[in-house]
Amino acid sequence: MSHSPTPPAGGPGVPAADMLSRIQALLSSVAVPKSKTAKTVSVPLATFKSLLDVTTAALQSARLDSPFATLCTKIDSLAAQVAESQKKALSYAQVAASKSAIDSKLSTPPSSTPSSTAIHEPHPPRYDFILRQLDYKHPALAQDTPADIQRTINDILARTTLSTIPNGPPLRVRAVAKLRNGNIRIMWHNQDERDTARTNDEEWLPELSRKLEVFYSSYRVVVHGVPTTFNLDNDACRKEAAKTVVRENSYLGEEQWAVDVLDDVRWMSRHSDHRSHKSHSSMILFFSEPELANLAIKNGIAIEGRLLRAERFRSLPTQCYNCHRFGHIAHYCKSSSTCGLCAGAHATSACSCPSENACTDAAQCKHTQPKCALCKGPHRATSRDCPVCAEIFTRCLSGHHQFGQLYLVPDSSDSSS
Repeated sequence: MSHSPTPPAGGPGVPAADMLSRIQALLSSVAVPKSKTAKTVSVPLATFKSLLDVTTAALQSARLDSPFATLCTKIDSLAAQVAESQKKALSYAQVAASKSAIDSKLSTPPSSTPSSTAIHEPHPPRYDFILRQLDYKHPALAQDTPADIQRTINDILARTTLSTIPNGPPLRVRAVAKLRNGNIRIMWHNQDERDTARTNDEEWLPELSRKLEVFYSSYRVVVHGVPTTFNLDNDACRKEAAKTVVRENSYLGEEQWAVDVLDDVRWMSRHSDHRSHKSHSSMILFFSEPELANLAIKNGIAIEGRLLRAERFRSLPTQCYNCHRFGHIAHYCKSSSTCGLCAGAHATSACSCPSENACTDAAQCKHTQPKCALCKGPHRATSRDCPVCAEIFTRCLSGHHQFGQLYLVPDSSDSSS
């Protein structure tokens, strides 16, 4: 758009105030958008020409050494921008993209700053161990409160010679927690107290209850894509498999296959026949130390010449086998019994087979029409196909992300409470 502007009426001698007033009026007519959300305005050609003429006349009437010259220069720049916008009006998408690009540049941190990846603060070490029930149908200390159990153990320990220092004060339990699965967590003031109580459990645990045992926590790592030809059929096979795993992964230590680096090796699937229809499956490695488990997670596990992905094991929520809801075990369930096979108002073990040749094992019966007690779908209440179970499992696993991918390694030098 090129033309030779003609000065407005009054010529170059028009006062600057009048010029500015006319420019303001023209800009006001140009800058009014069609709506509140509009990003651009349309300038009629006649208005644009008048704006350009007034701006040119203002420049001609001002002296170069006058402060008004600077203002005129800025007005001329504005006119040039308006002219450029007339050549190509931007669409909404282009304006939004331009704004996003500017925002991203403004929000981009300097190159010297660290990555914005979320860093989870490590949880402080907790010095505890688990007392596991030997009979979950008739659990020990079921009626005792945590305070009762703490007081009982401390009374027993006071009658022993157990102490972290020679002739020192006896051990004392810091706190007790009763878990939903029936087990009991015993917490101590420091690592020395925990280790002393755990390694000398024969001096106090039998008096507390003979239906409990000290459970040595393992640091579990899941290895995916393990060939199902890997033999884990019995204890002897699993022990040999553990040695093979450590032998094929040298970062676990030189010649440590003779040491108990792995407490156990098991398939992740609970079904014994999963090998018959799967060529590969997931396997759980039970490490004795958190450092070794973390090495396996970082480096992967080599089995039969293939490097396989490994990750920290995520435990799933406890499911009650009385009402089949989650978060508690059957012993503590206050709901009426519901069948896990047909959703009837009876225990799963009491479900009757409709066939003439009735099945003796209700859990293995294939004649009963399955019905889920949770979602009423055509499957058992323990099925992974249940949408209710899937939602709970997903929510549970997503909650584990806050703990990170590696196990916390306690500082061995920290023995303070």
